[in-house]
Amino acid sequence: MWRAARTFLISSATAVWLGGLTFYALVVVPIGTDVVGSADQGLITQRVTAVLNVMAVAVLAMLGWDLVRAPRRGVWVTWLTMVACQAALFVLHRVLAEMLAGGIAAATGHERFYQWHRFYLIVTAVQWVAGISHVWQLTLSAIRSRSTIEIAPGD
Repeated sequence: MWRAARTFLISSATAVWLGGLTFYALVVVPIGTDVVGSADQGLITQRVTAVLNVMAVAVLAMLGWDLVRAPRRGVWVTWLTMVACQAALFVLHRVLAEMLAGGIAAATGHERFYQWHRFYLIVTAVQWVAGISHVWQLTLSAIRSRSTIEIAPGD
């Protein structure tokens, strides 16, 4: 029972994080940019990504805890990739926020800001791919183990 509850919690948290990131990037940003313009959308994105980064830390901690409890060799690579990307995203988020606060984005013709922003987007994309790969590997692992292992009552 606890194993199922833990799996449900981790799966749900991962779905909210990766699903939220996907929906925000594919739907909210383009619509927001059309409605309020890129500068105002950037300020909204700055706050949303701060929340997504905190969510990522919580999810990565849960996924790490799960890996320690039930190690899977291939899944460590995707988890470590996500953790490394998250560390970089915290640094990049701070750099971009300081540029926005200091007016550097406007003062340099946006080029320097957008170079850092592109890097932030690339790191986010790598993390997202690693996250989807991680979920896929866990799904395959669960399917394989289901045919060979029975969950004991109360587990």
